[in-house]
Amino acid sequence: MSIGEAQPVDVLAVDDDPRNLEATRALLSGSGARIVEARSAEEALRILLTREVALILLDVGLPGMSGLEMAKLVRARERTRHTPIIILTASSDPRLLERGYALGAVDFLTTPVPEQALRAKVAFFIEAHRKNEALRHNAELLRAAQERELARNVAEARRRWEEEALRREMERDRRLVDTLHRANERLKLLSSVRSDLLTAQVVRERLPAICDRVAAHLGLERWSLHLADPDGRLSLAATGGADGAQVARARALDSVEAILGGTAARVAARGEPVPPIGEALGVVCCAARPLHTGDRVLAAFAFGSAERDACDPDDPATLELVGYAMAMALERDRLIAELQGRNAELREADRRKDQFLAMLAHELRNPLAPVTNAVRLLQDYGADAHVRERALAAAERQVRHMARLVDDLLEVSRVRSGKVCLRKETVELARVVREAVQSVDELVASRGHALALELPDAPLLVEGDAVRLTQVVENLLTNAVKYTDPGGHLRVELRREGREAVLAVRDDGIGIAPELQDTIFELFVQAEQGVDRSRGGLGIGLSLVKTLVDMHGGAVGVTSAGPGQGSTFTVRLPALAEDTAVPAAPEPARPARGRRPRDILVIEDNPDIRETLAELLRRRGHAVREAEGGRAALELARDLAPEVALVDIGLPELDGFEVAQRLREVAPEVRLVALTGYGRAEDRRRGAAAGFLAHLVKPVDIDELSAVIDSLD
Repeated sequence: MSIGEAQPVDVLAVDDDPRNLEATRALLSGSGARIVEARSAEEALRILLTREVALILLDVGLPGMSGLEMAKLVRARERTRHTPIIILTASSDPRLLERGYALGAVDFLTTPVPEQALRAKVAFFIEAHRKNEALRHNAELLRAAQERELARNVAEARRRWEEEALRREMERDRRLVDTLHRANERLKLLSSVRSDLLTAQVVRERLPAICDRVAAHLGLERWSLHLADPDGRLSLAATGGADGAQVARARALDSVEAILGGTAARVAARGEPVPPIGEALGVVCCAARPLHTGDRVLAAFAFGSAERDACDPDDPATLELVGYAMAMALERDRLIAELQGRNAELREADRRKDQFLAMLAHELRNPLAPVTNAVRLLQDYGADAHVRERALAAAERQVRHMARLVDDLLEVSRVRSGKVCLRKETVELARVVREAVQSVDELVASRGHALALELPDAPLLVEGDAVRLTQVVENLLTNAVKYTDPGGHLRVELRREGREAVLAVRDDGIGIAPELQDTIFELFVQAEQGVDRSRGGLGIGLSLVKTLVDMHGGAVGVTSAGPGQGSTFTVRLPALAEDTAVPAAPEPARPARGRRPRDILVIEDNPDIRETLAELLRRRGHAVREAEGGRAALELARDLAPEVALVDIGLPELDGFEVAQRLREVAPEVRLVALTGYGRAEDRRRGAAAGFLAHLVKPVDIDELSAVIDSLD
């Protein structure tokens, strides 16, 4: 059927100009389109609520709601989501085209509209609409036919089923009385078994009596019960009706395979071969099965008789029900014991959590007190140079201490969550130990300790991450210093033992109680401290040591004769062969180049951070301008392009990454440095991808920042 012969199809024309609607109607006369007119987007949307159209001819410049806004609403509605839209516009702006196509327009026509193009496109969509309607109609006819055929098949199947059911019903009635009787007896047995199991204080003690009752019910005189230990090995728990020799043979069977000759239940009657447990009990008919929950075997039992025809065909079903009840009871007992253990662990974890929170509060409040006092001293006695110097020194020490606490918490979180990857290389352990000892020299000296170092003459090499191994040694040394009274003695020994590198850190400090030695490497575990907590710390250093050593394929342990007897922490790592090439020593750091003043733009929304950082940079000779947000920074950069921009990532409105992108457009030569509270590896990777040359985590050390600025080309 041609378009002219077919029924007209609705086409919605949306235009606020009556002349354009009239022209469209005239232009599409005879095309098979029935023009439905709307002079605003709101009127058009009301029409679409009640009518289905094949095509929408949409003017962009409508009063009130624009054509593009209407297109977006049309696409958002399920009923009109696939209705084609041709946008009519006098504009050739490519951005308009891009947005229109993004909102679902299928085509654009520039006004005045070419007559042939419009008629052709309208004819195409009308024909497509008619074909879709025809396909939908045919699909409905096909579905109706299929439903009729299905109904006929169902009726025929039901008739046949009813005939077969009627035939089977008479035979079922014949056997029903016997089946119900046996089922009733089985349910009585199962009910009594369940009652015994539910009321038992210890399930295992009731099982032999239950097996005696089951054997009497089945009319079988011999049985055996094997129970699994925590390792899954089965051992004979009880027998019935067997003599001493048979008991000994049954006791030798210690696995499901050995008892049943396989892993599945076994039934042997009327001359069939019996499983190994049947041979051990001296029976000629036997029913045996494992008791399990999922893949976990809890027990196995067997019932049999020396009489060939003593086993009944219903015996396996009875044993399956009894076995299931016994397995559930055993599993219940195991879960209760496990739950009690978990509860004890949770109580201990809760105690440690409370202890840790108390430690954390103490460790954070302690440095806050001198910082607060220093601020008050500067406010009241700031003119006194001596007071000012002491207050500032105290505040700096405590701020650094708090920063170390936060870093430790973040570090242990990253390591334990698997977000730290080792950068392995050939490492000379003696060099690692020397660097770690140098890093704690000041701490050792402050406590008045004597530190002895014993290193091997030959190189001792391992494959590992030098930075993380240094961290392991530093944490062990710091722990030894912390728990050794002033004037104590520390000793670090490194040696090769076969294929292992062995590091021992010894002290004559407070020692470790025996009950604490098994848990000392767990998170937040610490030796007992007094109320004053003079030794400090959060109990995470040794946990971090163990995790890092495990990641290197090694092991760490501790020995102590007890409180007051000192401690020895020993790390064992796989050592490389003695003929492995020794890695070259790292090149000494290049001296820093001379500082020169830079034009710096500080972009930070926190005024305290921004103003103090800007003042510190000015006192180092730099020209500094400040911006509290991205838009203000871009305005300043347009007036005078900065050499360096220090950008906070967490800015309002425009975040630091977007600010970096726009800054490079305004000032292509600017060097970007990120200042942020986020220091994860993915944060650094994202910053590098955004063009940041350095990524500094708050609080930023001004000396470190100055070094970064001086290093920028």
